[in-house]
Amino acid sequence: MRRKSKAYDLAEVRLHIEDALYRLLQTPKLHKPFVVVSDTITGRFVQFRGSDNETLLLDLPHAQFKSAVPVTKAAAFLDSKRAGTPQGVSYRDNLTFIHATNLALRVLREVHNLPENAQIEIIEDTSTPKEKWN
Repeated sequence: MRRKSKAYDLAEVRLHIEDALYRLLQTPKLHKPFVVVSDTITGRFVQFRGSDNETLLLDLPHAQFKSAVPVTKAAAFLDSKRAGTPQGVSYRDNLTFIHATNLALRVLREVHNLPENAQIEIIEDTSTPKEKWN
């Protein structure tokens, strides 16, 4: 199932992100679930992957950045557990909902420089493989 939330101010979205991440970790790995937290105006986002038998993974694809500066900035506060690739920066360190939410909010504020009144939406995809093809 694909679910798109209403837009929330960046200042009030914390609990909604945590709820989405909780649901992500209840979904079977076979579904290849993900959660995207994005700004409705700029399209800048933070993406999470994970499942019922995987820990959370924070993904910051390079494609959303116009230069390497934001990627370097993001990598700087994601300690040594991050993995930089040509595709972007990934971070997995047995992230809890709270830690993952804090990282997402920090990326949105400090890397993407979004204001507190930025409109943030959450897209969750927990579709079965059959649903994804239909």
